[in-house]
Amino acid sequence: MRKLFGKKKKGSEDSSSPSGSASLQPSQGGLNGAPGEVLSVKPAYLNLTEFTFPARALSMFSNSRDEEIILDRCRRCSDGFTHTFMNWTTNIIAGIPKTDDYRAISYVWGQTIQLPMRCSHCGHSFHIPMHSAYRFRRLMMMTANSGDSVWLDALSIDQTSPEDKARIIAVMGDIYSRAKTVAVLFPEADGEGFKIMYDLTQAATAINANKLEFSQPGQDGHPSPRLAELSKVCTEFYEMLGQFDQNLHKYLYWRRAWTFQEWALARNISITWEGGMPLNLEPVKTVILQAATTTSIYAFSQREYAIIKMGFSGASIPSRFEIVRRLFPDELAFHPLGTVDEKEISIDVMMPSMRFGSALGLRASRGPDMSRLANPLPIDQMFSLRPNLQESEEDQFQNRLSMALSTFGISKREARFEADLISCWASMCNIKYAYDVHDSYVVALQKVLHSLRTEHKLKVYNFLVNTSGASGEVDAHFQDYACLHEQCNAAIVKGKFSGIPIFTGRADTGIHLRLAIARPTILPQLRGSGVELRKIKDASILFVVPLKNHDEVLFHMARAVSGTVDGMVFTDVLQNISDILKHTPPEQLERSSLAIVRIPLNSPDANAMGKVMGMVTWAIIPSDLAASSCFVAREGLNGTLVLAAPGKDRLEVVAYITLTDHQSGTLLISVDAHESSCGCGADHGKGSVELTLKSPIRGGVVNSALVDDRLIRGSIRFEDGSYIAY
Repeated sequence: MRKLFGKKKKGSEDSSSPSGSASLQPSQGGLNGAPGEVLSVKPAYLNLTEFTFPARALSMFSNSRDEEIILDRCRRCSDGFTHTFMNWTTNIIAGIPKTDDYRAISYVWGQTIQLPMRCSHCGHSFHIPMHSAYRFRRLMMMTANSGDSVWLDALSIDQTSPEDKARIIAVMGDIYSRAKTVAVLFPEADGEGFKIMYDLTQAATAINANKLEFSQPGQDGHPSPRLAELSKVCTEFYEMLGQFDQNLHKYLYWRRAWTFQEWALARNISITWEGGMPLNLEPVKTVILQAATTTSIYAFSQREYAIIKMGFSGASIPSRFEIVRRLFPDELAFHPLGTVDEKEISIDVMMPSMRFGSALGLRASRGPDMSRLANPLPIDQMFSLRPNLQESEEDQFQNRLSMALSTFGISKREARFEADLISCWASMCNIKYAYDVHDSYVVALQKVLHSLRTEHKLKVYNFLVNTSGASGEVDAHFQDYACLHEQCNAAIVKGKFSGIPIFTGRADTGIHLRLAIARPTILPQLRGSGVELRKIKDASILFVVPLKNHDEVLFHMARAVSGTVDGMVFTDVLQNISDILKHTPPEQLERSSLAIVRIPLNSPDANAMGKVMGMVTWAIIPSDLAASSCFVAREGLNGTLVLAAPGKDRLEVVAYITLTDHQSGTLLISVDAHESSCGCGADHGKGSVELTLKSPIRGGVVNSALVDDRLIRGSIRFEDGSYIAY
């Protein structure tokens, strides 16, 4: 580490300061020497013990937790706030930033007090929510230079004004995505995570310092000592990435609801640790993304000919790079997780030396420009990504929403208020709705879903019934279906289904079954607007089997599962179902039953799965529900098939009907139809079904089980009339 402190603005008389930036240079050893030399590319990894801030030095920052903070200017006498401490001046923006020349501060609030503040210029006194005076002063030292501007939520938002909170929370996504840098303060409890991120950045810097080695074609034989050492650094880099990903749930910063969006939207990131020296390590995000992209493209395109090794097989490259995309989202450089056409991925897998963009999830690319790797530019510029890629505003919105939801789902999130578990990702996408901090989780979710469906015209699928009063409108397990699902019966090469279930209508069978069985005994009450139901003519429930009857459940489920089992790429999903039933507490199984449902399908295809006999489908229903009172219907919100039944004083949706396939997972059944109120001359008594069974792509695997898409299509008939379910 070459310097502890940053620098004053030009013309400043005092060049010392209590804050600054760490050098990202690896340990020196002749990185620019002759090609045949043994060069040291070992990064300067962090000794956390030596870096820890001595307890005796804490008094430099504050004498007590609630020590009054003196400001030079405040919102009342100026257009913002100004704070100076130990000759280090920081300007704090009030309200929504008017320019992009600022740092947005990201930190964990934790247990706050009302920290007293007083403006020395106008005498105004007020309080802000902050853990301590020490933390506030550490946050103020996270700028690159004295005199720089920051956006700090506790101060930039008028905490006494509900109107100001609602106005600014609605555009938090813009605030963090526009900032030049997001400055992250790792809480004291996250020392291990800070060390991994620090070391990861150092390893990435060493890789980038040897960037030209990755422009060389693969070769046979043994690597030189120089390249062997570079291989070691690459291996360490990916090992640390995996370690950080696996331990993410341990770190306080990544468990909080709001911090996830602040990290995800950052153009670049600087980091510091609350328990360590007042030093800012930067740049972090661009350096790591450059190293990961350079090495992944090299390893993917060279495969077995790669002389620089990454420490894992070529087939694992896309999944390893997916970790990078999850941990360091970049909406300019990457497609949202799970949104790339699987056929395009398969072409990349078959021709890795010619193309790589789809397999790695990169936007259209012409390849890396090694001459531009000298400085840590954003990788969309570095690798010429997204050239001439035109997207509508709604496409951009849905891409950000997909990125937000998949990133939010990488670890369990916590928030002081339930409503913030929704608001944190909704505000990331600037979704307009009536935010109320006192809303329950499902009420806040209901508001956002209404906005998505009405304002943005998105089809957002429900998979489960777990609310009352809005049984066909709000699925409380929304977040479980708003992230990529790993296929439970994938064999040798694990993989995820393409697309987010709430947008595709396809989920993993094991995940869906576990969540369906976990239906709560008491459903949260909502005030819904109701959904239209149209009964399906001649549809029927064939069997109802208590889930506690293990063998009988498997016998009947076998009729409702299609597809191929080869034991190598796909195993029998019935075995996964059996394992779930065996490991579910008996008292939980007692509450649910399996319903096998026949859907008549008039198909034009002789080999269609259902033919005229219909599709055999399934749903999980409450054991105390009288199956004889149920009927099959199409719900008008998303057009999917459901089971409905009379409730205490109204009709209710009781379950969503699904079809399961060994290769393709579990799918909702969508039916296209003209609404009963439509005045056109079409046949309103007919609906059409067209389901595509896609086999997920497995990197580096060619197998007969990876068949082409299969199509189930046909028509169904509705009974006369319609109903409203709540």
